[in-house]
Amino acid sequence: MESYQLPSDSLLKTYQPEYVIQRYVSMHSVIMSDRFLYTQTMSLPVAIGRNIPNPQVVHVFDLAKMPHLLIAGACGQGKTNAIRAIITSLLFRKRPSELKFLLMDPSGIEYKAMRYISQMYIATTSNNKEPIITKYSQVIDMLNSLVEEVENRKKIISEAKCANIDEYNKQVQDISKMLPYIVVVMDEYSDFALQGGNEIEHLIIYLTGVAHEVGIHFVLTTKRPSAKVITNEIKGCFRAKIAFRAENSSDSSSIIDLDAATNLSRGEMLMVGKGLGCIAQAQCALIERQEFEDFIKSIANQPYTKPQYILPCIETN
Repeated sequence: MESYQLPSDSLLKTYQPEYVIQRYVSMHSVIMSDRFLYTQTMSLPVAIGRNIPNPQVVHVFDLAKMPHLLIAGACGQGKTNAIRAIITSLLFRKRPSELKFLLMDPSGIEYKAMRYISQMYIATTSNNKEPIITKYSQVIDMLNSLVEEVENRKKIISEAKCANIDEYNKQVQDISKMLPYIVVVMDEYSDFALQGGNEIEHLIIYLTGVAHEVGIHFVLTTKRPSAKVITNEIKGCFRAKIAFRAENSSDSSSIIDLDAATNLSRGEMLMVGKGLGCIAQAQCALIERQEFEDFIKSIANQPYTKPQYILPCIETN
């Protein structure tokens, strides 16, 4: 049996942020809500924040049911914090045998704390030594590796006479043969997309159409939600969307088909689409960079000797 212990609630602090925002929702408060702690029906549960009209309501969603999520809005409005909240939620509920991340961020800065748990929670390829993918060429290689991973998983699940990853993992007796969920986080998708024409878009369109049945789910963010970046094809693949404040009405419409995100305050978000119900206005839970890093380090202190999860190695360049 796996000796890994899920994190304790005491690992999340409750201090006030250094800067003042209109509404403050601590990550601790949503993580410790009954709605998040005691839900047993969600494969990838995420506590994202609190409802603004009714702050007693904690917004919890199942990423696996979406099955992919697009987060967009102007720079500095909360997208990175939302990703930290998603990662924190999943780490709080999922063991290394159940979950892996594939992180893509052109800056290479925002999620560098994840390097502390690379062996435990990061999926990679045998020729990649970095926990976070920062270059366009590496992104293309990783997406092509995911295509191969999808085909391998489909074969494994089919041979076991199962329909999807949930059915397969429920019947597996040997924990070493379980297929972990893979959450692909691509921060600032526009920075990658604008470098290489349609290549990256075509790969994402293909993967989002087939990967969720085998437990691979995408979370994309962008600060440039123009129609050139968020094309109709991409919007069709990401039926669940979170909009932070947009710079103009056209950007707002590009994200959620509504001119409604231009008047949001920092940290406020509009959530719409599959898995999120009707459009909802919420305040994203705040977990600052240092708190996030402390949380990750506490997880890294647990003994873990199993090898890192290795994806098929596909080089295109």
